[in-house]
Amino acid sequence: MRQDTDVIVVGAGPGGSVTAAAMAKQGLRVLMLDRAEFPRDKVCGDAVAGKCLDLLTELGVGNFDSPDYYKIDCFTVIGPSGRSLRYDFSKSAEPRTPSAIVPRLIFDNDLFQFAMRNGVNFCKASVNGLIIENGQVVGVKARSGKQEMEFRASLVIGADGASSVVARDLNARQPREDRWAVALRAYIKTDVPLDRNIDFAFLDKIQPGYAWFFPISEYEANIGVGMRSDFYKKQNYSLEEALAYYMTTPEVKRLIGSHKPENVRSWSLPIYTPDLKRVFNGALLIGDAGAFITPLAGAGINTAIVTGLCAAQAAQRAFRLGDFSERGLRIYNALWRKEIGANMRRELWLHNVLSVVPQLIDSFLAASRSVPALVPTVLGKL
Repeated sequence: MRQDTDVIVVGAGPGGSVTAAAMAKQGLRVLMLDRAEFPRDKVCGDAVAGKCLDLLTELGVGNFDSPDYYKIDCFTVIGPSGRSLRYDFSKSAEPRTPSAIVPRLIFDNDLFQFAMRNGVNFCKASVNGLIIENGQVVGVKARSGKQEMEFRASLVIGADGASSVVARDLNARQPREDRWAVALRAYIKTDVPLDRNIDFAFLDKIQPGYAWFFPISEYEANIGVGMRSDFYKKQNYSLEEALAYYMTTPEVKRLIGSHKPENVRSWSLPIYTPDLKRVFNGALLIGDAGAFITPLAGAGINTAIVTGLCAAQAAQRAFRLGDFSERGLRIYNALWRKEIGANMRRELWLHNVLSVVPQLIDSFLAASRSVPALVPTVLGKL
């Protein structure tokens, strides 16, 4: 079975859905493929930055006043020595939309439905390879049940996550082991009502990386740990043991009491590397597929949406010029670098420094007590 369209978006997560919707609004025929039906869960820390919600509101996704979007007022950073610093977002010099913690089961479906409302076609299918002719990507091969399918298009956008088939077939997977992280997420009930604060705990046993405690409602939180892969492989404990260690810390224990973690799942994250190839003849990589995970926070939702919108702009130009070669699509690199390049470079530098000397976190927290402006300057983008 063969079908033709203008653009194929592989992956219907936040980046894929927003990208597909943006291109459909341009009048393009867009086919989005994903192996899952929606709504579906996705392992994640569930944090959506306020700037991301602003961007989605501008796009017309809708408002985010639902109780499912648990708004955050402040964050606390805890250093390896136990020193901590709490920062209230209201102290920011500029007004800002509160960040929110929302399960991906809800968030991804909201964006998926937005894509459907804007005329995107969807097919539940597992993409297993690219169709490449004369060095040009011209489509994808997929399977739906027992049926083998081919879809052809002028442009293929890989939005299929860390294990991207599109990136694999283009030999564009993140090659450096020190640019991968592993993480473990769970949900846990609490005995006491939670305030609207998120914790980043840079514990001595989880370096370079951190543990987190993100409330998703008054009596439930997303809890987890993440660590750089090359360091993790040298440890003699598992991620489950690292999470158990975090749960024994006094503050966390006070909150969760005897409750046990539920829906525990792990995943891998490709950390940003500047020179990774993301533009090809007939194809672009966005979000996790393009290794756009932020180096310091390990976040990927905002960068997936931003790079996806940059890809939509590049696609618009390519269709106007009729040029889907690497040369015709290379404006994509200039677009995403303009939007997130500086922040990514800053986080990568900090990540590299803290990987060698994690104790600097304690020094930063001490200095921030005397110079509060350091907090939004260094951590305000988290």
